[in-house]
Amino acid sequence: MKTHKHDPTELSTAATHDIANALSTVLGWARLARTGEVPTQEAIEAIEAAASAAHRTARLALGDHTDEPAVSDLTAICRDLLRLLGPEARERDVRLSLDAPESAWVSARHTPTLRVAWNLVLNAIQAFEKGGSVVLTIEKGAQTTLLIEDDGPGMSEATQQRIFGAGYSERPNGHGIGLTAVRQLVADAGGLLSLDSTLGEGTRFRIALDNASEPFERKSSGFLPRAVVAQRILIVEDDDGVRDLLVTTLRLRGLAVDAARTAEEAMSLEQRYDVALVDLTLGDGSGLEVVRWLRERKSARTVVAMSGLPQMPQVDGESAPDRWLRKPFDSRQLFEALGLEALQEATG
Repeated sequence: MKTHKHDPTELSTAATHDIANALSTVLGWARLARTGEVPTQEAIEAIEAAASAAHRTARLALGDHTDEPAVSDLTAICRDLLRLLGPEARERDVRLSLDAPESAWVSARHTPTLRVAWNLVLNAIQAFEKGGSVVLTIEKGAQTTLLIEDDGPGMSEATQQRIFGAGYSERPNGHGIGLTAVRQLVADAGGLLSLDSTLGEGTRFRIALDNASEPFERKSSGFLPRAVVAQRILIVEDDDGVRDLLVTTLRLRGLAVDAARTAEEAMSLEQRYDVALVDLTLGDGSGLEVVRWLRERKSARTVVAMSGLPQMPQVDGESAPDRWLRKPFDSRQLFEALGLEALQEATG
């Protein structure tokens, strides 16, 4: 497979664009749930799926591919996508449909493949003022092909020549980011992308990807070393939302949790902890200062440092944590870091 050089700024911009798309989907489903147009459980599941997509995109933008198998089921991706984009389609009275085999495994990672389809289908929906249809078709052969066809306004020859250029958009509020990212993501997967459009008649995108076999099992990420059993935990995090979510999640597991908002507050505590989870960047100082303080006083048996930095800093001596937990992380990665799976087995 060919390798491609990436501009870090373009990668970050494309990821931000796709995360914004996911958050718009979250808002759409939340509105439907609030007005009672859809069952609450259905909305919660869609919101969780969209948030997970944003979470994975953010992790990939930080260079962490450990949770991404090298293959994905294109059929499952398209099914999820049509459900996620339901509110957007409903608002514009656009019919979405899928013609696909039960499964279609391709040699492409899940999140980039979802981002490609998401951008193309969302663009097709937004091309309509009111009413229309978007059809997704998956065909299996020497390669697996995804066709995304709409009966919308179509594009002129001149527009087709420029549509994948950075910064070009036909929509007044568009930024020309999505299709530029689509082209790069398909190329990164070793796939082929083509466009066929007729002004006034509609547009068809074709993505061809190499076939793959269904994996036998999904392996754990291996990003974190084997965790220890944790029973009393200290959370040091200055973001109120993140701190409250961590505390609530862990207390619901029956764990004793203390929380500190600042380095000063953390270093005033006299309790000893099984694990301290410390944010690297605190409003009143560095989290590494807290790590050093915890170690010098033997106040925590294991120290986990949280960071959203693309690369973890090189730290030696008493300031070095036992392990790193990269932000954003999900509950499974949190539980692994704190040894909650081991705790569950031990307590039966």
